[in-house]
Amino acid sequence: MMKYLAGQKNVNLNARDDLDGLSAIFWAIIHENTEMTMLLLQHNVETNISDKDGKMLLSYAAEHGLLGVLEILIKKNTLNINTPDNLTNMTPLMFAAKQGLIECVRLLLKEQYLDIDRRDRNGCTALHLATMEGHFEIVQLLLSHGADMAAEEH
Repeated sequence: MMKYLAGQKNVNLNARDDLDGLSAIFWAIIHENTEMTMLLLQHNVETNISDKDGKMLLSYAAEHGLLGVLEILIKKNTLNINTPDNLTNMTPLMFAAKQGLIECVRLLLKEQYLDIDRRDRNGCTALHLATMEGHFEIVQLLLSHGADMAAEEH
């Protein structure tokens, strides 16, 4: 069905729903439907977009552990890897670290301009979030990439 719709010229794949203001690609990521997400990306849907709370598409992919989608979004190179959402001030790295998604964290750590010690609204870094959630392998990974162990929570 989606392949059919995506092929139609009069279908707006970037349209947003009235309730949440989310487009099809957000819903595909939220429901962890990698195939649908990839199909939408092949049809060049907007990717530098956020939800009503300012949470970027990149953060959704990181939070839901969609590694392949995250790779494609990063390769598009149109997204700022450090863009936080407006509600929590969390970045994609923070979402992935908090959820314990080590492969997503590894991928994000490869990015040259990643701010590993950026703080969320509560003053927590990705290192704090991983520690609080008990994701010690991620803690070690962040430390090995230069995360500030002395950074205190504000």
